[in-house]
Amino acid sequence: MKTFNDIRNSLVVSFEGKIDELKNTNDDSVSQFKTPLLIDRYKNYIDNIDEITEIEIGAIVKYIIEKVKEACSRFPTQFFSHFKEPVALCLEKNKKAVEDVYTILDISLDDLAKYFQGKNPSDKEVQDQFIEFVNFTLGTRIPKIGVEEEAMSRYLNLLKSSTHDSSSVGEQQTSVDIACAYCYLKDIQIASGTAKLGGVYSYRASDKEYLQHKEFLTSIGLVTSGIAF
Repeated sequence: MKTFNDIRNSLVVSFEGKIDELKNTNDDSVSQFKTPLLIDRYKNYIDNIDEITEIEIGAIVKYIIEKVKEACSRFPTQFFSHFKEPVALCLEKNKKAVEDVYTILDISLDDLAKYFQGKNPSDKEVQDQFIEFVNFTLGTRIPKIGVEEEAMSRYLNLLKSSTHDSSSVGEQQTSVDIACAYCYLKDIQIASGTAKLGGVYSYRASDKEYLQHKEFLTSIGLVTSGIAF
């Protein structure tokens, strides 16, 4: 498996290549208005490359887990007798995903076999062991299974409860709780890779709601960075 810096550098090269392509394109399908916006997007990705790298790694790991589960579901007999064949078949259906798994992350079927072969890939502990391996190897913070769902649930519950507290003191505390919960959720979404959707990365500086919550917490002397999960 590659190092975090290797992956980081390969993403920078990829984004720089996309910028060069956009600058030199004569394709009418990319309008003169859209091109500068896309160039700015990739420049912003480079400016926030550590965060983007973390999102990318989390997204690839999530994809791998889903495809290993799919292999077990579609080919249950082969999965336990000839692990690599059904897993490769499911992983390699998508050309871009193949590039992500084998080129960007550079993880092998042998690596996957160590953590999934002969086991139920839907088992939370099995998935968590694989996640721990990636985190240990790359220094990432991909959360264990279920952590993101719990964080989302807490945030949504706080939003619901905020309409029932009419006291000024209660409103202030609720605002603090909601801001902390959202910033915590954003940290988790970045680490888990769910902050990437449809090829677009939602990093902290691009999230207006996160910036508003962060500004509010900073104004009252609270720090949100360095949250562990």
